[in-house]
Amino acid sequence: MVDESLAGGIAGKPAGDRYDLVVIGGGGGGLTLATMSARLGARVVIVEAERLGGDCTWYGCVPSKALLAAAHAAHGAGSAERFGLPAFTADGAIDLGRLLDRVREVQEHIYEHADSPERMREHDVDVIEGRGEFVGPTELRVGGRSVRADVFCIATGSTAAVPPIEGLDEVPYLTNETIFTELRELPGHLLVIGGGPIGLELGQAFRRLGSEVTVVEMQGRLLPGADPELSAELRAALEGEGLRALTATSVERVGVDPGGRSCAIVRHDGTEERIVFDALLVATGRTARVQGLGLEAAGVQCNATREIRVDRHLRTTNPRVYAIGDVIGGHRFTHTAGYEAGVVIRNALTPLRQSVDYSLVPVVTFTDPEVASIGLTEAETRERHGSNVHVYRSEFSANDRALADGIARGFAKLVCTGRKDRVVGVQMVGPSVGELLPLYALAMRQKLGARDLAELMHPYPTLGQAPQYAALQALRRQLERPSVRRPLGWYRGVRRALGRR
Repeated sequence: MVDESLAGGIAGKPAGDRYDLVVIGGGGGGLTLATMSARLGARVVIVEAERLGGDCTWYGCVPSKALLAAAHAAHGAGSAERFGLPAFTADGAIDLGRLLDRVREVQEHIYEHADSPERMREHDVDVIEGRGEFVGPTELRVGGRSVRADVFCIATGSTAAVPPIEGLDEVPYLTNETIFTELRELPGHLLVIGGGPIGLELGQAFRRLGSEVTVVEMQGRLLPGADPELSAELRAALEGEGLRALTATSVERVGVDPGGRSCAIVRHDGTEERIVFDALLVATGRTARVQGLGLEAAGVQCNATREIRVDRHLRTTNPRVYAIGDVIGGHRFTHTAGYEAGVVIRNALTPLRQSVDYSLVPVVTFTDPEVASIGLTEAETRERHGSNVHVYRSEFSANDRALADGIARGFAKLVCTGRKDRVVGVQMVGPSVGELLPLYALAMRQKLGARDLAELMHPYPTLGQAPQYAALQALRRQLERPSVRRPLGWYRGVRRALGRR
């Protein structure tokens, strides 16, 4: 919807005013780009068809984490006996509507204090509420308004991808964009199609709130993009809570049985199974939002999967137009879009030049336990470096803080190369391990070795000591080398001969 009060101009500016930068899309990446550019003195406007904040505020990071927090609280209350306390149980079923009202309150608070048009204008960023469409290489049309700029950046994000499953268009289903607004009662059985981060985070949340949950994943394991050991550990934890995971399984069709119940037919190893469900969540990936942008008029091309093509400087096929975030595919994370915003600022608004570098992108799935990784996996490292690879592992079950907190599973794994055990990859599954990644990102950026990490002083007792114990294994291996032990043995012998202690 176009705000009619803006149809003739913005903040007193005449229609058709020219900007240094027009940002199309007010999600996390677009907001970061706009506010940072304005701080450099650029004249900036954001064009947004819906509400500022994008997927992260309204459909993804914020509502899912608020829901996970509620589910974690419910799970903790129900499992208090492991701490020697009586189990706490709520009277009656979970009031999902009330819980989601609280999720909405969190969203509105963030919107009001960080994302709203009023906040943007305080940062000297203009806002046009409406759908933008290119009508030329350097002109955007929003309603009846013409907006021109030296530079444009497309940051329109992505939307839920819906697979071509027979009958899906005839059965009500949810996505991450609708589940927080359309579902008001806790489903007896939630069927989740897709075993990636979205499906597993929401699946575990609803399982902990009391729903029966089945996750169906076409690939051979949950979190197909993660290290296989991480996937296996997470699957064991989820199944331990009663979530059912079906991998290497396809959904053949969905529909309504003669009794009026929604059901799905799934196939595994040639065998079909019928699953009756009360709610269906489709979490099978994302599709770039490029429809209606007038990309052809702008000279902006897409690839075969309808994502905007960009070069290593994030320029599209029109050198005056850049693109960031989900709309270009790749790493679809809010923090990646924020990083890309910084690259665009350097390349488009300053004399500096910067190429994108995705070698150290932190990846976290916010289940319990969390799954976190950065850099190369063990398999990728062995493929690149052959036999000159060392892997050091530490279990959270051997961590004193984890034992005190009642945490029985999870591990940290450091992947290192060379004689100095330079850290090239970190994979962890355990409590709040996403919070530990920045330390290892810095270590890898500075090309530090496991010994450097082992020599850090961590406060005791903390969960952060678990990956440090893995680094200590590397230090131990170095100290056990004959080239180290022999000189030390000779030194001790000399001291004894001289009568010194």
